Amino acid sequence: VLSLSENNFRFAIEEAKILSDNKILCVGSDYSENENPKIAFSKIDEYGSFDSTFGQNGKMILDFYDNKESEVVYEYALHSKETNDNKIIINSIVGNEGVLLKINQNGTLDSTFGSNGIVGDFYPINRRIELQPDGKILRGVNKQISDYNVGYSLARVLTNGTADHNFNNNTGFFDIDISPKHDYIQDMKLQGTEKLIIAGSGKNSNLVTNFALTRVNLNSNLSTNDLKERNPISVYPNPSNGKFNIKSSNKITTIKIFDSSGKNIINLNNPKINFDISYLNDGIYFLEIIDINNDKFYEKIIIKNN
Repeated sequence: VLSLSENNFRFAIEEAKILSDNKILCVGSDYSENENPKIAFSKIDEYGSFDSTFGQNGKMILDFYDNKESEVVYEYALHSKETNDNKIIINSIVGNEGVLLKINQNGTLDSTFGSNGIVGDFYPINRRIELQPDGKILRGVNKQISDYNVGYSLARVLTNGTADHNFNNNTGFFDIDISPKHDYIQDMKLQGTEKLIIAGSGKNSNLVTNFALTRVNLNSNLSTNDLKERNPISVYPNPSNGKFNIKSSNKITTIKIFDSSGKNIINLNNPKINFDISYLNDGIYFLEIIDINNDKFYEKIIIKNN
């Protein structure tokens, strides 16, 4: 058992993940000074030891604020993403500000990104980040949409660390308001190369918090497909053991079913009012439904769970 608490390194881990070299990257915060928590990350080799080729004997600590004589500012890394060229983007928090770090394989900061590997002028905090295949970074944040109404907001960062002002038809951001009250992003994941799944919550006018999934089309003019019933088609029961019914005011001509990776796995032409996917593994699937008008596409998220 490897201990991540030792002299001058008391490591609280927020995330651990396996990298492409089969070594383990751990990110979090160092509490060796109780009143001065600092961003920390370490790399563990395949034998369970600190990787001596990474940082300082396998460990790296970054201290943006020295809190010894001032108010405590908490600094910690939330999670990380590995790029196609095996560098690492680390999503971090310093006080109330979101900070992105980019490090090389040896743990040093990548000087080609932001200011010597650090981009720290974003607000509010990046709840989650995701990498597109071209290396651009998607930032998912919680944003004040209106009075007493927090929503989701997406923005994008270029590979050099600058904000992508061309994102979403030159607006630079894309706001999503799931409910009339507070909505919070919890996680997001690319589906294929052009769609983003966002998992989070939405609170309705009765202050009831509900789970919410949203799918965003990452094209020049963004749009969403979410769980709100915005069309005359419904799929029920959902979740289901695999047997679903469809209710529609129009005749349905085609149903396409996609798995969580975006792969088209089933095509149904002139389908019945029910379909059975009980033979598939449990998980989240996506329906693309075309009605008889042939120009109306409806997208639904279904959950198969025995």
